[in-house]
Amino acid sequence: MDGARRLTRAGAVASARIEGDLHPHGAIMTRSGSRGSIRGHAEREAAALNILPRSRRVEMSSDVPPAAVLDRLRRLAANWRGSTLAGPALQAGIHGWSIDERGEGFVVRPRSSLSGAPVAIFEGSVQPSSSGSSICGHIRLHPFTRLFLIVVIVVAAAVPIGALFESVPREDWHQHVARAGKILAISTLIVAAGLLMVSGGLRVLGRHIVALLTAAAQPAGEPGAGTGRPA
Repeated sequence: MDGARRLTRAGAVASARIEGDLHPHGAIMTRSGSRGSIRGHAEREAAALNILPRSRRVEMSSDVPPAAVLDRLRRLAANWRGSTLAGPALQAGIHGWSIDERGEGFVVRPRSSLSGAPVAIFEGSVQPSSSGSSICGHIRLHPFTRLFLIVVIVVAAAVPIGALFESVPREDWHQHVARAGKILAISTLIVAAGLLMVSGGLRVLGRHIVALLTAAAQPAGEPGAGTGRPA
């Protein structure tokens, strides 16, 4: 009888080891450690990306139905230079708009005379409401702009670390650290300047995106230059 019990416990221990790890006191420890480390790594990456300019939520209401808002938005984008929005936007470097409709949502992109992706875009939707419709979404960095900033930050962090472990003849450890510190200071200034420039561009373009959306939310008979603000 005792032998059968030992065999049964041995089988249970074997199966527990296949499914997880056996705690010294007999409790089964599942393999959540690797999941925890992956989660922790993701949280550290998210914390590192917190220095990027954050998206801004936009909410506004309209007295007209969603179809009328979208139609007016298309016409404003197509005949933009003839609207009251053109003058201030041209001074900000905006030379047109593109509207990309994706199912129930849409993306507004400012166009400039320069090649490349814009700093900011609007991603949102027009939903029916009791008063007519509501526009809601976020003004955020263009994915390419965001990727560029991430690459700059990673390189700025990697260069001084690489300099710290670089082998330089006739240089002691203190000189090594001092040189890496100087490189770190220069890299920090470059990243700070880039973030300030992008943040400024995000704010400027955001104001004009809100102006365009506000004009689209107004009835067709009202010209309206757009006075909405990010929430």
